[in-house]
Amino acid sequence: MRVLLTAVALLAGAVVAGPAHAAAAQIRDLRAVQGKDGFVAVTGRVVQDGKGVAKAPVGLTYVPKGRPGDSLYVPLTGDSQGRFALRHVLPHDGTWTAAYGTTSRKITSNTRYKTGFSRVKITRKGGRSVVSARLVQYVGSPIENGSWSSLKGRVKISFRKKGSKTFVSRGTFTVKGTFKKTLTGGAGTWRLRYAGGTEWLAVTADTRGTSR
Repeated sequence: MRVLLTAVALLAGAVVAGPAHAAAAQIRDLRAVQGKDGFVAVTGRVVQDGKGVAKAPVGLTYVPKGRPGDSLYVPLTGDSQGRFALRHVLPHDGTWTAAYGTTSRKITSNTRYKTGFSRVKITRKGGRSVVSARLVQYVGSPIENGSWSSLKGRVKISFRKKGSKTFVSRGTFTVKGTFKKTLTGGAGTWRLRYAGGTEWLAVTADTRGTSR
């Protein structure tokens, strides 16, 4: 009888304790990183009990800074390790929220606009060259396509003569979009450099001139 009572007590204890509950899923390593090409990649991972949740359905929501009434929703499916990614996104400040089931995580994204040089032309005239181009910016966001437009900024122009490995500065100029400068330099390579700013990415363009 004593052995039977002991067995019943052990069984009752097991019922009271109950099974261990699984840990709640978490969204980890949520990031919005702007690459050298100017585009943004939003990445993260869904984890439960220390392991990635395979094929996790994740919803990404973007809200642009200063425009709470606008938003973009993108459904994603994670890989076998729970990782998810949205790439080649146009840069614009705002917030990204990733949601999986009842769990979510939000981050703030601070980006800079893409810049470039268009219509670059170098025309040699003996020992001098006419350097012309247009400094431009691309203003858009993840929820709307933008367009290229003129940008005001400081452009450094350098020259590396043929056979040399060193660029020599020919001056730094304040430009408003399109510019044209006549500078010393014949056969060789010209470099245009915009250093960027708090809202704009830096950009460099190398080009060779044509004689005339």
